Amino acid sequence: MLTHNTKGQRNFIREKWTKHRQVGERAIAAHFEMSVTNYPNLSVKIASTQLPEMARELIESFGGMGVASNFQGNLKNAGEITVVIEETIKGDTLADLRKIVDNKEYVDVEINMTPEELAGTASVTRTLLECSVVCEAIDLANESVTELVKPSVTFRYNWID
Repeated sequence: MLTHNTKGQRNFIREKWTKHRQVGERAIAAHFEMSVTNYPNLSVKIASTQLPEMARELIESFGGMGVASNFQGNLKNAGEITVVIEETIKGDTLADLRKIVDNKEYVDVEINMTPEELAGTASVTRTLLECSVVCEAIDLANESVTELVKPSVTFRYNWID
């Protein structure tokens, strides 16, 4: 036998499986709701979103011989997320986005993870305050007969709860 040091460990694998299952049901990425203050029609057309980062500013320090140390600084209260919103044949998504941008509106956004198992009750909520909005260029093409028009939108938030 060339591989004399191998041996199946069925009980070891079952133990790992059992621990994995005991953690419970996992959150599914499609179970979410996102609302944009004063724009309820945008909320139902959100195709994808992001939960914002949770971080502190990185403070770097260097000592003798160039050794580096990192420290945690201030809480990052501002940032951005990217959201994809589906357009309808009426063009109301782009009209709402244009209104927000043209009028220099700041909107508040709420993102909830809403698992089916909890009947849609939010298990995680993030509120982004005073968001400015940037709508990226939108691709249109004659060959895209099965694709939806989905603007990519950046929400730049100033505070996160």
